[in-house]
Amino acid sequence: MLKFDEFLINEADGVQTKIEKLKVKLSENFDAIKEAKKMKKPGDPASEITSLTKQADLYAEISPVMKSLIAALKEKEADKAANPGKPTLY
Repeated sequence: MLKFDEFLINEADGVQTKIEKLKVKLSENFDAIKEAKKMKKPGDPASEITSLTKQADLYAEISPVMKSLIAALKEKEADKAANPGKPTLY
């Protein structure tokens, strides 16, 4: 779910900019998951709990970002279909 300030930023940007920002956010989340997995230390249940908790939080963030990316890609396609041959700024 987007926060109000994120919504305002997204509304001000073009579709391609939104797409790129969402792709970067997904990449950051997947990188953070890799780092969270490294937090687990052998024989330390507390570190495993911390690692799994962080991973769960990150995975929960991924689905809404992916859905936003899908919506932005559909918006780009719809604009392209509605304006064939018209050069776009994105």
